[in-house]
Amino acid sequence: MVAVAGMKLGLFTDEFASIYEDTAKEFGALYIPQVMKGILSDSTLKSDPIHPNGAGYRLIAERIAAKIKPLLHHADRSIGRRAS
Repeated sequence: MVAVAGMKLGLFTDEFASIYEDTAKEFGALYIPQVMKGILSDSTLKSDPIHPNGAGYRLIAERIAAKIKPLLHHADRSIGRRAS
């Protein structure tokens, strides 16, 4: 399984969002938009002006896990049916 985690890199625009989404679609990957939403604007989630701290990275991981977990569960069930 491949996942593409989108990040808004521009201050006012999200010029790369369509590139992330199109790339995921082209290669059959899961697209997870805006994994860093709200993190860089919250000083309690940053270690410096541009990098998340442990709590910020934990939030990113939780967002990614929330999108991947149902797919993993579905894949496990599919494998179980084929093995029977």
